[in-house]
Amino acid sequence: FSGIRGFEIAKKLVNEIEQNSNVQAVTQTTVFGIYDGLTVGAYDHKNRRLLKIKAKQAIVATGASENYLVFENNDLPGVMGAGAAQTLMNVYGVKPGERALIVGAGNVGLIVAYQLMQAGVDVVAIVEAMPRIGGYFVHAAKLRRYGVPIYTSHTIKKAHGKNYVEGATIIAINSRFNEIPGSEKYFEVDLICLAVGLNPYSQLLAQAGCRMAYIPELGGLVPLRNKYQETTVSGLLVAGDVSGIEEASTAMLEGGIAGITAIINIRGKKLKDAFMDREKMLAKLEEIRSGPVFERIRKGLEKVIVSG
Repeated sequence: FSGIRGFEIAKKLVNEIEQNSNVQAVTQTTVFGIYDGLTVGAYDHKNRRLLKIKAKQAIVATGASENYLVFENNDLPGVMGAGAAQTLMNVYGVKPGERALIVGAGNVGLIVAYQLMQAGVDVVAIVEAMPRIGGYFVHAAKLRRYGVPIYTSHTIKKAHGKNYVEGATIIAINSRFNEIPGSEKYFEVDLICLAVGLNPYSQLLAQAGCRMAYIPELGGLVPLRNKYQETTVSGLLVAGDVSGIEEASTAMLEGGIAGITAIINIRGKKLKDAFMDREKMLAKLEEIRSGPVFERIRKGLEKVIVSG
């Protein structure tokens, strides 16, 4: 999928599901529990009914939720997560604001800043608490070329406005993340977009009885698992950000590995091609994670990958 935009990848994957007669896609349905024997409880919002699904194998790929920040007036309309801004633009075709301040200079913050600019929003600044930009250079350079200032070692202090966001104050912080008095800067904005990290959406796994561990390098509470994405609950597998915050490329490979593992577990060990495909995906995943950017991820994975 190199060189293909995210929404195009999504369309391709949805099309593959729709064309596969063996797959039933149930939308507008919330899973509220995974119980003994892989019995899944769900609620069908469209038809207003409870569903009881008995699975031989189950893959949880619930992703992650956005982190939030505590600052004065952070509940004003116009303060939103990066994902919410993307949803407004990409799903509903709604421009989230006219002038935006982005909080967070990781890949998500940098990419959303550029997407906002493409939608006609004036991005006045990006602030980052760390002393360096966390995202890839290519994303930061693109914004710098457009004249968007990136303030490292800064954070948001206050949102201004009575009924909605009308401005924002940022402030410099020291190496201990304490505010530096007198360093405040004010920006007239109507949108404050928070891109300050993700938290694995792992509640279902904890409820199902999986062994869990809090791993900061992976974003929070994640399940212990083996290299084939199998958790400590028999038949329950994981893939993507729910098993640790990484990237779309690794999430897709994990999904492939989990899917093939589920097939092998159901149909037995006579599927030679499946084993070969899984080993290729494992090798590709290891290759992606081998670079210096993934050093933190590798340290986190060492704490959750169990034998099996």
